[in-house]
Amino acid sequence: MELALPGRLEEIPEDLGYALMALRDACRTVISAIGSTRDKSVQDEDAVRKQALASVESVHDVAERITHGSEWDVVWYERHDRFGASLRVAPMSVSGLLREKLFTDRSVVLTSATLKLGGDFNGVGASWGSAPRAPKGRPSPVEGRRCRIAVRLPPAGHPLRREASGTPGP
Repeated sequence: MELALPGRLEEIPEDLGYALMALRDACRTVISAIGSTRDKSVQDEDAVRKQALASVESVHDVAERITHGSEWDVVWYERHDRFGASLRVAPMSVSGLLREKLFTDRSVVLTSATLKLGGDFNGVGASWGSAPRAPKGRPSPVEGRRCRIAVRLPPAGHPLRREASGTPGP
């Protein structure tokens, strides 16, 4: 990897694919070993075990994800002076994940000074997995979802506006 140029990898090189499969398999072995090993001399062993297990599972999942080669993922290579070479993977879109894990069963308030692009919120909402909104903060017409976008907020210090601490403004 040190010879590779930083940037997106459209295809995983064969030797890198083999290395990732070996890493994935080694992680699976470590995960199994962590589950069966007990060291009574270590204080807070369960916390240490859980942290180690979570770290190894994370490496396993990333190696598995890269070797699987989903068309919905982007894989790229970076070099850092401090951290050295790294291989990264991320979804091309998070809309499905947000729709499934965040918007489905709870109300969500998203705020930003730059959310409104092109005259309305529909483009941004769609990229985040939300259905097109009803006008002016009315509930979403999509059954089972409650999605409101605040068009106007009271000014800071107004009695109806609560600050981040959850207490009314001055």
